[in-house]
Amino acid sequence: MHILCIGMNHQTSSLKLREHFSFGDGKLEAALARVGCGKPDVGCIDEMVIVSTCNRAEVYATSAQADFAALEALLAQIHQMPVEEFHPYTYRLADQEAVWQLLRVAAGLDSLVVGEPQILGQVAGALERARELNTAGKLLSRLFYAAIRGGKRARAETAISQNAASIPSLAVRLAERSLSDIAASQVVILGAGEMAELAV
Repeated sequence: MHILCIGMNHQTSSLKLREHFSFGDGKLEAALARVGCGKPDVGCIDEMVIVSTCNRAEVYATSAQADFAALEALLAQIHQMPVEEFHPYTYRLADQEAVWQLLRVAAGLDSLVVGEPQILGQVAGALERARELNTAGKLLSRLFYAAIRGGKRARAETAISQNAASIPSLAVRLAERSLSDIAASQVVILGAGEMAELAV
């Protein structure tokens, strides 16, 4: 049995494409509903979990064949876009590479903001939804539980989460810093103006 991952993230695709590939509005349920050996639209996919966030869309699956054609066809059908249009912006990982990818994602190493805290909950939520819909069997469940444990350990035993922040909180910090820089420069300008008036 092979473990497959097909996905796109902030490093491989534009925000516009990632938004198009979001699994909201029932798309996640529609994709997972197609899982099952013998179903013609996804080939022989036994298990599937979808991790969908604002910065990534990743499909993890198990299959008897290390072939991504069925998963690409599923993505094309769900998102109503020809494979040729999104193929260059996706990555395809099999077996050990797919496992490493999930471990990196859960630990926050593959995030736009390294160590950001939300991704671990999103990975856990993806597994929970797949289990509710009976598309995560023994293999993917064990893999995701291991990744979640690894993500928790990474945050508890390393400094990765020491300065971790969400993108919105980073934006607020940057805005505060910019505003204080502007305020400081205005004080300098005001001071220079007052000095000029005094000189006259």
